Amino acid sequence: MHNLRGGPGHTLVFFYKKSLVPYSRDRYSYGGIDLRDAALPPQEVAEWLSFLTSGFHPDKRPAGLRRAFPYEIPE
Repeated sequence: MHNLRGGPGHTLVFFYKKSLVPYSRDRYSYGGIDLRDAALPPQEVAEWLSFLTSGFHPDKRPAGLRRAFPYEIPE
């Protein structure tokens, strides 16, 4: 998760895998979620964790996941 400098209550959640090549900075993005509300329902976080633990299985994609995500993944 990454908080934007634009103000409180705007959070970005990135879903990605780092490269298996040790010297590479490449990452494979599965998309992201742009949250504008400060409150996070526990069931939404549970969806994210289910997606992560499934190895990013397409059937487990969380609601609101956007494939075209115009933000840089922070280092």
